[in-house]
Amino acid sequence: MTWQPQQQGLRELVFLLRDATNPNNPDQGLIHQRLLLFNEYPDYNSYLAHILTKLTYEDISIRRIAGLQLKNNIKNNFNIIPLSVLDYVKQCCIDTLHSSEQQPASICKTVSSVIASIVSSGQAHNWLEVIILLVEKLDNPNQIISEVALDTLVMICEDTAIELDQVINGNRPLRFMIPKFVELYSHPNSRLRAQAIYATSQFVPSKPESFIYQLDVILNVLYSQIALNSYGEDACVRREFIRIVSLFLELFPEKLEPHIDQTIEYMVNATIPLDTTEKDEVKEQILISACDFWMQYAQSKYYCQQKKDESHTKRYISSLVENLIRLMAYSETDLLGLGNDDNDKKNHRHSFTRTQLHYQKACINRLNDDDDQQSIRPRYYRPKNINPDHQQRNDIDNFDEEDDSSEDEESVTSSDSSSSDSSNSNSSSSNSDEDSSVPEDDDFEDDEFYSQDSLRKCSAAALDALAVSFGDDIAKIILDHLFNHVLLNENWLIRESGILALGAAAEGCINVFSQHLLDLVPYLLKSMQDSKALIRSISCWTLSRFSNWLVDQYDATNEEMCNKSTTLFEPVLFALLERLLDPNKRVQEAACTSFIIFCETASTRLVSYIYPILAQTNQAFRLYHRKNRLILYDAVGTFAESVGSELNQPQFISLLMPPLISKWNELSDEDTDLFPLLECLLNITVALGLGFIQYVEPVLTRCVKLISSTLQEQMLADQYPDEVMPPNSDFLIAALDLLSGIVQGLGAEIEPLITQTNPSLLSLLGGCIHNPVPEVLQSTFALVGYIAIACFPLLVPFLNDMMNEMVHALRKEYYNNMMLSSISVYNNALWAIGEIVMRWGQEAEPYIPVLTQTLVSFLTHSEAPSSIRENAMVALGRLGLACPQSVAPYLHAFIKPWLEKSLSVPEGHEKDSAFQGLCLIIKSNAKDAQKDYNLSGIKELYLLLVAISTLRTPSIDLLTELKTIVRGFHSITNSDEWNYTTSQLDPIAQKQISTLFVANH
Repeated sequence: MTWQPQQQGLRELVFLLRDATNPNNPDQGLIHQRLLLFNEYPDYNSYLAHILTKLTYEDISIRRIAGLQLKNNIKNNFNIIPLSVLDYVKQCCIDTLHSSEQQPASICKTVSSVIASIVSSGQAHNWLEVIILLVEKLDNPNQIISEVALDTLVMICEDTAIELDQVINGNRPLRFMIPKFVELYSHPNSRLRAQAIYATSQFVPSKPESFIYQLDVILNVLYSQIALNSYGEDACVRREFIRIVSLFLELFPEKLEPHIDQTIEYMVNATIPLDTTEKDEVKEQILISACDFWMQYAQSKYYCQQKKDESHTKRYISSLVENLIRLMAYSETDLLGLGNDDNDKKNHRHSFTRTQLHYQKACINRLNDDDDQQSIRPRYYRPKNINPDHQQRNDIDNFDEEDDSSEDEESVTSSDSSSSDSSNSNSSSSNSDEDSSVPEDDDFEDDEFYSQDSLRKCSAAALDALAVSFGDDIAKIILDHLFNHVLLNENWLIRESGILALGAAAEGCINVFSQHLLDLVPYLLKSMQDSKALIRSISCWTLSRFSNWLVDQYDATNEEMCNKSTTLFEPVLFALLERLLDPNKRVQEAACTSFIIFCETASTRLVSYIYPILAQTNQAFRLYHRKNRLILYDAVGTFAESVGSELNQPQFISLLMPPLISKWNELSDEDTDLFPLLECLLNITVALGLGFIQYVEPVLTRCVKLISSTLQEQMLADQYPDEVMPPNSDFLIAALDLLSGIVQGLGAEIEPLITQTNPSLLSLLGGCIHNPVPEVLQSTFALVGYIAIACFPLLVPFLNDMMNEMVHALRKEYYNNMMLSSISVYNNALWAIGEIVMRWGQEAEPYIPVLTQTLVSFLTHSEAPSSIRENAMVALGRLGLACPQSVAPYLHAFIKPWLEKSLSVPEGHEKDSAFQGLCLIIKSNAKDAQKDYNLSGIKELYLLLVAISTLRTPSIDLLTELKTIVRGFHSITNSDEWNYTTSQLDPIAQKQISTLFVANH
């Protein structure tokens, strides 16, 4: 007998759902609680299914609410729903599929979501019948029924793509689903065509067997039915075609090879900008998808990096470049979304004065007259490696492979951000506006706006990727188009897009661009004075993209003892400083972010300009509102890191610190604006060193207070998880990091201040060191290491607990499941252990066996990041400084990888102390250093001599130990072996070893 609802219960539930549909009902919370209580009734979901599918006389909104409740219940409570109830729900859904032409579209869509939830929660093999039924419905002549069936299948494909290729009752559903989708590619209904392509695309990432088996057929039909009809095809179909082809390019590039000519031509045509001023969302998505394709294509190892299909691509590259640059221009709709630009004073077609336009034409004319085709390759200076300590040490070799591309892509994105971030930019229809101050309340958060892909961002990113891939070939095409059609155009929007394009292509095209930068940079400097805020902002960003070239020119001038006035380094710097005080907030942000990039590149070259820089940033703190002030913290911190201890002069400190301390005193302990301020102060404390001591006491006290309160809140949250929300651990992390900077900067002078902290900082660290959050451990271990360096005696009472916890952190799932988030935890623990043991001496002896075994495991693990192996090498050497006799028995297990790793570690105090420790270990057990001698290879003695020969500036203590070691090995090695081994060294190494050896006689 079929289940039937009780009428009283049905009426009560319908009444409750009706109240739930009213968003203005003040009892929404109570209604939600009552609906939750209904879950206690076993057949509650049967009632919901009945209301959704059977009560056709009820209001549609009530039926949809019932369906949404049902879908959520299935997702959240599937395993406890009685089978009889689930069977009734399934039957209701199937009944609706059979009569979908009689149901409202919104009800059909809700039923589709319920079916998809059942299939995904209960797995496809438990309801294969509905999949077969839906596929059969695709052939139904009633268009409504076929559309509902396809929509449902699409939802199922989204959630269960992998399961659909499992063998169910001797068959794989994909074997009969894919052919039906392919048939629909030629269906007269464009909506069905688009949905069928979209459904097919769900299987590309997972690469199921049945999909791969039919892939050639899919591609042939796609290209014969869709690509050939591109001009008359529906926009949604074109969008889905471009998206699926992009997936094929990424995951099955070889399969596209027979169609690559057609693909390139199609995608070039797909980037043709829209002629209409009306915003068409689907057509804009087509353009964005096409830009994504070109970015994917440019990064393809199969095509571009192997130079396949290069000739065909070059046929279209000029048109493609022109299209992409046109897509970078702000549309009328974009400008309306940005608001009024209060700084734009003239009509957009006449924003240049005659003098300005004449000056810029002169620059461009000189470029066009330059017929020298010689490729001038400037000398490159690598950006400063921000790796001053182990707190932020990352492993570039293994874990930063995507940094370059992602950084550049982010840079292109930031161009859009930096030119789209004010609430006061105008549309092109504005004729005359004046700058006006914006009240603090007008500062708004537009992270959501910037996080969305825009056509402008995507086209710039595509040009960036193509420039990196095609290099000089595309550079000439870009410049020709910019010089002849864009940079001198009377329409300021077109000029702005050209400046963006120049910056986007900067990295990949620098070889060609560098031949013209002596004229392009003055053009950009003049553009930074433009009356249009958007042009000023994008000019700032584009100039930052040429920071390496500017620094290179500056250095070359210094080497040749030329007049510095001939370089463009200083004009660009002062132009950026001037724009820091621009009245337009968007320009302020662009100038600030560009200044950060400039500082990172210029580094200590900025020492001569400390005073004017601080004078501008000091004024900027008074001018900026909240959002840009946060960026200014980053700029000041980066500048302090660049110039270092040169900042520690009274006249500089008097400009630098007052605005920061003022804001420090204004912000509450709960204000998240503390994070960037704490990070800024971290860099400043390291740079100022003892110069920060006049400010340290209140800063130290507040950091301790933040740590204490966060730990207390966490303890309460652990005790009462249902009542107390856990605290924001970012406050704890930021405070720990700033304390590391203070201890690092003040050194031994910090000891009495740490002793006076209340509550005790070291006791609090005992709580932090047990925290499960990796970022907290990372910062805690760094602070422990710096305290060990500055005032080791304070740590001694706490060392047993700290050492146990650091060893536990290293051995807990170490290197078997090494996660990126844990790399810095390992690095900081290894570094801190090395700093501790070399000062603890023989007291560290109980920990030597477990530490040595753990460090050797890290050092010898083939997949461990380079930074971890480096820190393990240094820590092992420092164990030898503390207890050489205890480490000596393990020498044979690590001597070879230790020496090999030492060759890539730069000289410095850490390497010096590690080598001293190794020498003590070797002296305790010299024979182990010669084990495993292989006549056909290189023995440890050879490696040792090579490693010793690379030490160009050893300390006096290390030099003494090296002489002893060389003399000792010479005495225990027969003359033939010694002569053979030393003969394998290069002449410079032989000389180094000979010097050490002779000095010992």
